[in-house]
Amino acid sequence: MTMKRLAIALLVLAACHTKPKGLGYLEQYAGQAPGAIWGTEPLHSQLKDLLGDRYDPFVKDMAGAGALTKDKYLYTYATIDSGYAYILIDTHTDKIAAAIYTKAAIENFQSPGEAFDVPAVLKSQLDSLK
Repeated sequence: MTMKRLAIALLVLAACHTKPKGLGYLEQYAGQAPGAIWGTEPLHSQLKDLLGDRYDPFVKDMAGAGALTKDKYLYTYATIDSGYAYILIDTHTDKIAAAIYTKAAIENFQSPGEAFDVPAVLKSQLDSLK
């Protein structure tokens, strides 16, 4: 009986100390509007850390974003005043890139590491601002 309790306690302890989940869970939202993802963890914390005081304006800008598309990355973009905002999520490396492009300014935010390859559909939208 004691060994059984010890085994259960060890299993509970191990479950409490597992590695935090990555961003792979977001793939279940592909094809859906992104409104539901902003409050999910760990995306919320990572995006808030990445964007800082630009988090709330970014999420507000993304309110009109299209469905999340799964390509090399999970991504979506929204048309905003005089420009576009987008998010790219690499669900394999747990990295994020976000940007707000307007004729007045370009703000890029990216997790440390190798630069993202912006999908062609986004490149054409961004080129139209030049």
